[in-house]
Amino acid sequence: MRTSTKNANAPVVKTEALAEASKPAEESQRVVDTATAASILPRANVPDIGGAEDRDTWLTPRRIVETVRLATGRGIDLDPATLSSNPTAAREWYALQRGEDGLAIPWHSDRHGRPIKTVFVNPPYCNRALPVWVGHAIQQANRYGLAVWMLIPAATETAYGQAALSAAQDVLFIRGRVRHMRPDGSDKGSPKFGSMMVALGEASCAGMVDLGIVVNRREGAI
Repeated sequence: MRTSTKNANAPVVKTEALAEASKPAEESQRVVDTATAASILPRANVPDIGGAEDRDTWLTPRRIVETVRLATGRGIDLDPATLSSNPTAAREWYALQRGEDGLAIPWHSDRHGRPIKTVFVNPPYCNRALPVWVGHAIQQANRYGLAVWMLIPAATETAYGQAALSAAQDVLFIRGRVRHMRPDGSDKGSPKFGSMMVALGEASCAGMVDLGIVVNRREGAI
């Protein structure tokens, strides 16, 4: 389990690279090239949640999912980084188990062409993927006017954390450590770091004060 961020020899994600990745693409560009995105954002010092074999299957606790569902006012339209069992009960979901890459499929409409307005994403926390997911979420929220709630490590000192906070309407700093679930619904334990919910685009964390401290970029703490 790697939680250290003190490796001076490890490359870090540059803020300008994140900004470049989150710029709106040309309207004709309908698919994001994930290989290109990964090359734009070099490997970051991101804390891991457990071993390399399972750190990307730590599922969101039901309480947090229910809080997001209430915040949407309509339910979660899309979960682009989930399992084929669709544990968040989103109307549309993408899972690598089904051969789907949530970074390579536009978030503004489902496979039937119906519009998507609300998105919840608990992205993979592996070192290389997380900064790319943050940049992509910012881009999709801004480009299509989506309401995107993103659950990520509260690593405010990192380039991806700074980019997420800069783009957020408001942010929930979750009280305590989030207890994640296994795919079978059993408790998997907590990571060795805190978590934050970032509200991008039209999203808001204003109704989530029971889970921690909500900070609005314009008004301060709620």
